[in-house]
Amino acid sequence: MSLIHPTAPARIKIKALVADDDPIMRSLVREQLERRHVDVIEAEDGGEAWQHLSNELFQLAIIDLGMPRIDGYSLIQCMRGHPKTRHLPIVVVTAHEDSESVSRAFAAGATSFLTKPVPWTMFGHHLDYILRLTREAHVARFAQHQTEAAGRVKDRLVGALGNDARLIATEIVRLVDQGHRLAAASGTRSGLPEVLERIAHQAASIVDVVEGLLPQWRTVTEHTIINEDKLPVTRIVQLAARALRAGADERNVQLVVAPPPARINVVCDEESVTRALSHIIANALEHAPPGSMVEVSTDLLDDDGLAISIADVGPGMSADELNRHLRPLDHAVDARDTLLGTAGLGLPLSKAIAEAHGGGLAIRSAPGAGTTVTFVLPSDRVEIITQ
Repeated sequence: MSLIHPTAPARIKIKALVADDDPIMRSLVREQLERRHVDVIEAEDGGEAWQHLSNELFQLAIIDLGMPRIDGYSLIQCMRGHPKTRHLPIVVVTAHEDSESVSRAFAAGATSFLTKPVPWTMFGHHLDYILRLTREAHVARFAQHQTEAAGRVKDRLVGALGNDARLIATEIVRLVDQGHRLAAASGTRSGLPEVLERIAHQAASIVDVVEGLLPQWRTVTEHTIINEDKLPVTRIVQLAARALRAGADERNVQLVVAPPPARINVVCDEESVTRALSHIIANALEHAPPGSMVEVSTDLLDDDGLAISIADVGPGMSADELNRHLRPLDHAVDARDTLLGTAGLGLPLSKAIAEAHGGGLAIRSAPGAGTTVTFVLPSDRVEIITQ
């Protein structure tokens, strides 16, 4: 498992939106940006600009104020009110140079203000400064995010190991006591071989848990950076399901992957998110009765985040069981619990991976009604392809 990578990308790619109803102006600004290795998307009015901003990921916006449909002031207000563009640098380049226009633009949320006709040499210096700040801010957020993410993963791995080892040890002690009671009550060895066999099995389970966790723990301890790539969500889901289809066939369970509602890209660590989804799908297949179906579906949320849900029609969980799976992993464990009552490492790791990407893991379940586990990615990692 190479969930964690030691270094951040050498170059952070910047994509900028240029919104202006003057095609010549858009062309001149594009030339300045492309000279600085920035990808450019153009919009000829505020409405088109907002459509791009809502569906794609940008690191910079350069807009005019006097545009048709939606003017620049309204566009800036929309951007500052949306989680995907709340912190996006906005450079206003406009013919409105009066103090009222400047004040309105900054009050709406503009980052900086330049007036037409544009002195292109000064504009170039201004761009260099904004782009440098944008890249530095991105690197700083990236580093902070990865440090926090690595801490969450480490905590969950250690907590999972402690819980599982403690539960297994509790079961071993209980079985030993049971063996003594059998021997004392009957005066014979009746039943002892079976009890001792179960004790040996539980002891071996401790070794399996530790040996399974240590390689992952070493990986997480040695590195702190999660790689990020822009990938089609269909690729992530298909990769997660592909390795489990043979197991689904063996269990006589139909594994169905529903198509997403649109062409969607996600910015994520491909290997870790694929691994998280594989854990969830494998868990669903394990609990799905023969002849039933496990469905993997992808949906857009109201806040433009993305939900990847895995649903089974297995036995489901009670409220108490659900709380046990969702409670912090360092929570005290009831001595009456057994290994069969734990969530194992799959769900804790999947939850940590979702949180490392700024999202989360939600579980909905009820006895006899199956279980749905939803892996959520936030809106700033989601891009809807409209072309």
